[in-house]
Amino acid sequence: MLIEADGAARLPLKAPAAYEPVLPESATLVIAMCGLEAQWVPLDEEHVHRASLLADLLDLEPGRPIPPEALLRALVLGYHGSVPLHARLVCLFNKADAYPPDAILMEAAHRAPVGVWMGAVGSEEGPIVECLRHMERRPAAVVLAAGLSRRMGGCAKSRSTCTGAPSLARGARWPGERAAAARWWPRRRPRAALGRDVPPAPNGGDRWRILVNPHPEKGIGGSLALGADHAGGRDLIVLLADQPFVTADTIRRLLAVWERNPAVAAAALETPGGTWGPPVVINRSLLPAIGSLTGDQGARAVLQDMGDRVLRVQAVGDEGLDVDCVEDLARARARGMSDH
Repeated sequence: MLIEADGAARLPLKAPAAYEPVLPESATLVIAMCGLEAQWVPLDEEHVHRASLLADLLDLEPGRPIPPEALLRALVLGYHGSVPLHARLVCLFNKADAYPPDAILMEAAHRAPVGVWMGAVGSEEGPIVECLRHMERRPAAVVLAAGLSRRMGGCAKSRSTCTGAPSLARGARWPGERAAAARWWPRRRPRAALGRDVPPAPNGGDRWRILVNPHPEKGIGGSLALGADHAGGRDLIVLLADQPFVTADTIRRLLAVWERNPAVAAAALETPGGTWGPPVVINRSLLPAIGSLTGDQGARAVLQDMGDRVLRVQAVGDEGLDVDCVEDLARARARGMSDH
């Protein structure tokens, strides 16, 4: 669904009013447009819609020519604060066929904090646009580990080992530099294990963050909602701490499918039996729905009716194995030892 959120009174540049843009909460992509004929034009009402607002926004003197690099600042400053957290902002500069972009604007576009496209939407040959700045989607990884381990006789599954490393640390380590992870731990906080087993970030800090679900007994929904609230508006990849055979390659395959299909609701691991589940990458447009989960409702409650909008990535070997009880752990240990 494409929505025109606000107009510019047929002028190439504008400053949005306080009530603009009018966006639905479910918006996933916001395109802020500017006509390139706005380069070097006077900052007045003849050339700019709401020129006085734009002058205040850019701290420019009214009536003076608008430098080309200010066009990018106008779009970013004018719209960035109004974009839903789970949406992406892209700046599109139009009419490049008639008004070539200044070199200064091109340089600024390549360093922009948002995606930038340049081209001619209404050219006689049809839309011709070029991506100057692509912002890769970087999902936030959530490793769920707040269960009470009742079926494990009270033994914390996340600290159990079957292939050489605690399950929680393996989950934290595998997303690598592509994602930040959030963990839940109701009573114990294995910071020492995570600090020992998970390599630090390039800046020397931790790649992980522990979030405590205050009511783990109420089910997985609360943990997922907590993760969605701390995802920073990014796509969400959900992992379970009790899937010991999920590897870095598993995550890479899921993310590769995800990057190739940006409009889908989710990409999930499918077992040989035909069922799908975690690890699963979830589109950021669904963060409000995930954030509303309660009780024992997992992400399946949000995704189950979306049909082919949930892509399935075939599991290799025992990747989909979920350790729920003591017997599962024994089998996982046996398989892990046979593979190492």
